[in-house]
Amino acid sequence: MKYINVNLNNKNFCLLLRHHIDNNIPLSLSRIGDGELKIYRDDAPPWYKKRICNNWLGGEAKDYEKAIIVLRNTIKTALRDADILGFMDTTNNVSRAIRRQGVKPWALQKTWLLTTEEFEQVGRKKELKVCDHQVVRSEGVGDLHNLKQILRGKDLHIVSSRSAQLQKNNIDSRLGSRVIYTQVPYSSTLYDKDSILKKIDTIKETVIIIALGNIGKDIPPYLSSQNKICLDFGATVDAWAGLKTRPWFKRNGLQHHCLVT
Repeated sequence: MKYINVNLNNKNFCLLLRHHIDNNIPLSLSRIGDGELKIYRDDAPPWYKKRICNNWLGGEAKDYEKAIIVLRNTIKTALRDADILGFMDTTNNVSRAIRRQGVKPWALQKTWLLTTEEFEQVGRKKELKVCDHQVVRSEGVGDLHNLKQILRGKDLHIVSSRSAQLQKNNIDSRLGSRVIYTQVPYSSTLYDKDSILKKIDTIKETVIIIALGNIGKDIPPYLSSQNKICLDFGATVDAWAGLKTRPWFKRNGLQHHCLVT
């Protein structure tokens, strides 16, 4: 079975990002992880269905099937329209750590990657550029000191549920850039998508980072069509907010360099 594989390494991703920022060239990155694939394939186990209901449906399980259709279309739009897609590089250090926990290579691929046959159904017309899903937690961009070298003083807009914690951690001074925040509560539901888009439509800055989970996967291509550079950073924003929401963010963890305390 053939899977979609990374064809843009971390170094080249960082160089490409810097080029786009320096020259104000639109760019979008949407990352597709194991959660998105559970939704896209509609084969989520009961515990993940419960999470979707709690996170995006206000706990209302009766609307689950309707939600899956909406979320699946969101993910399909990202797969079709984003300039760069992020899928797990099954040879990276996180994947190696997962395998050391007893996960077989074939199971890792099935959990984290789309097959080429599944991908053909998306109807993508753009050139396929695939980076490592974990590039946003790499030292190149996940470490604020290194991201500062890429931004080089450009304004940054962050859309997430972590605005207060990010401001408390002085992300702006660490980046040497003006940082503007749009707060989207984590308790937002699928029914709030229009209100989220209304907020996003008011963003004036060119460089935007989002951390909105499943409901935000189609926003990077939406914003790049408006001449923006929009990057899906996910849980990296948690680490910048001082939150250890992934085991890798803890002291001596593989991605501790992302954590701001």
